[in-house]
Amino acid sequence: MNNAVYKAETGEGLKIALPLPLIATNGIPTTYGPSGLRVIPQTDVATAALRTLGKVPQGLKNGEASCILPGITLVLDLGTLPPGTQGGQGIYRAADGDLTLTATSDFIGYALPIAAPRGGWGVGIPANTAPVPQPDLTPVQL
Repeated sequence: MNNAVYKAETGEGLKIALPLPLIATNGIPTTYGPSGLRVIPQTDVATAALRTLGKVPQGLKNGEASCILPGITLVLDLGTLPPGTQGGQGIYRAADGDLTLTATSDFIGYALPIAAPRGGWGVGIPANTAPVPQPDLTPVQL
């Protein structure tokens, strides 16, 4: 697969740097983006104050934390995402095959940032969580 940007090496979930609010705390689940993607920070959010103390992991920018994304083990480059895409936003495939931000029946994944120098957006593909078909419980007339 030539469009894979990131792959999780363990079943724990993908680990990437994400911009989070300063109130996010190492080890406490929080959400990322407008779709409420659940993430678990593995570091405190990087700040200038922590940086001067030498307590910011290498590679993190101020405002970012290293996070686990439970259930997401793959980020794909699906080309240009729709205008207005935000990190953590749900990405859907419309009936005509175009990617859209509008909730349709074909949820693809979540917009996730791709680190420099490549940059841009990828789509984090969640574990297969399609709803289980429910039996028809309509009463039968005899």
